[in-house]
Amino acid sequence: MANPWRDYVFTDRLGVYGGGGNGGGGYRLAAAEPIVAGSSTAAEFAWQAGCGVTYRFGSQITLDLGYRFFYLGTASTPLLLGDGSPAGDYTSATSVSEILLSVRIYEPFRRFYR
Repeated sequence: MANPWRDYVFTDRLGVYGGGGNGGGGYRLAAAEPIVAGSSTAAEFAWQAGCGVTYRFGSQITLDLGYRFFYLGTASTPLLLGDGSPAGDYTSATSVSEILLSVRIYEPFRRFYR
């Protein structure tokens, strides 16, 4: 997945960022119940977008609060009964919403190498 992200700094301490990207992804879709079963793999177009705010505490530490949405498409697999007869399809849509609070530490071991 290719993702361009851009930081914008408003003051010495406060900034925002945003970005996103697209590409491909995949997963295995499986249903294994006592009455029906089925499995397949999905290869789908994927995309994501996000934004956030940053607050710099010093030269090496920044607090980051961000949001990201990720979408991996819809896939389905046929289901079969125990005797092999069809029992419909199992459909899955995959998307993720994340809120992340993180601490960015810039080059914490810089003083140990030259």
